[in-house]
Formats: sequence, C-alpha cells, structure tokens
Amino acid sequence: MDRTPAEASPSNILCASCGLCCNGVLFDWVPVADEEVAQIGRLGFDLAKEDGETRFSQPCPMFDGCRCTVYADRPARCRAYRCELLKKAEAGEVAFPDAMRLVAEAKALVDQVRPQTESNGQAGSLGKRWAILFKEWQSKPAAGRMDEAESRFLLQMTALNRFLDKHFRHENQRRVMEE
Repeated sequence: MDRTPAEASPSNILCASCGLCCNGVLFDWVPVADEEVAQIGRLGFDLAKEDGETRFSQPCPMFDGCRCTVYADRPARCRAYRCELLKKAEAGEVAFPDAMRLVAEAKALVDQVRPQTESNGQAGSLGKRWAILFKEWQSKPAAGRMDEAESRFLLQMTALNRFLDKHFRHENQRRVMEE
C-alpha cells in the first residue's frame, strides 16, 4: 500500500518521526532493481555496482533529515520497506505511543555516538564506522587494544545496534543479536 507523506495516519507519523531506514543508521546501502536503475539515476542517486548488484549508499542523498525529497518516485525497495517496529505497531503488538518512545530512544542512542563519528572525520553511515572499528578491535592483539575513547565508542555502537536489532531490523539484517 502506497502512502503519501501528507496522510496523517499513525504509521506515517511514526515513520516521519524516525527516518532511521534513510539516514544510514539501520543500513549502509540500498539495492536498486535493474529495471529502476535509469529512473533512480535520473533522480540524482549516486549508484554503484557491487557484488553484481546496483545500490546506493546510505545516508540516502534524498533524505533531508525529516522526509524523502523524492517520495513519489522513491525506489521500489524504499516503497516496500517496513521496519519491525512499524509492522508490530500496525499489527497492534506495540502501541503507537510506545513505538514513538522506542524511536526517541533509538535517536538518543544515535545522538550519543554521532559526535564521535564526525570528530573522527568519518564519512558515510554509522554502521560503516562501527563495522570498521569492530574489525580493528577483533584484529588487535590483547596488548594493543583500543584506547578508552575507541572502546567507549565501540560499546555505545554495540548498545545501539543491539537496540536496533531488537526493535527495528528484520531477523536477517541483525548485526549483533543472536536469538
């Protein structure tokens, strides 16, 4: 079902207050179907081919911080996407006020880590920075572990990703949770 941003349904209000699926917090990239490549390219997306798949990097260049600037023409993947929190709210498993609280909590966790990614001059999504740092941590010998700031960031990013895994991501998209 296609909804326009002007509709004031609880689902649209929840999505408009969130944006985590567009701002690079939930995902590092979005795949684009072959039949959409020309249209999406004309909209101004910077498309790349990786592992045989056309995609664009997050944060989405068409997301202005609170809304999609190409909503009517957005990619099919964006049109179809529904996070786990939205699905549960629409099914009545999570009350919309509780869903709004979870969005606010996720955004607060993002706000804790964002200054560290910006101060380190890291471009791209928080997920990319976390993945890079996590791999660095895994590869360091015990005596050469991270400094306190890097360790704090890694812990904060792990807490954020566990929260996102629990409330927002689909089971096959989880980054740290094992159930």
